[in-house]
Amino acid sequence: MEDGKINVWDVLEPLGKKGLLGLTYPKELGGRGGSYFQDMLLSEALSYESLVYDMVRGSSVYPAGLIRFFRKEETLGKYIKPIVTGKKKDVFVLPNPMQDPIFQG
Repeated sequence: MEDGKINVWDVLEPLGKKGLLGLTYPKELGGRGGSYFQDMLLSEALSYESLVYDMVRGSSVYPAGLIRFFRKEETLGKYIKPIVTGKKKDVFVLPNPMQDPIFQG
């Protein structure tokens, strides 16, 4: 992937279809209900091939994790399964603390 010959979604979409993007998510949300240990093993296997695979896998389901963490399933829950299964490509953005007024005292 690093050489630009493979698109990241050529790898991640099949993982999502198999419930491996969000391995620890319950089956009804598109995951496999796996343990964190299984998730670590998957991370290790993906990273062996390409660190980018696992980094993108984690960041692609990160928004779904935020929805669950902040208990917004009622309003945003409809996005969790499409994100976890790879049908919806989601991203998160970190603001620059030096420029964002919310971080300035």
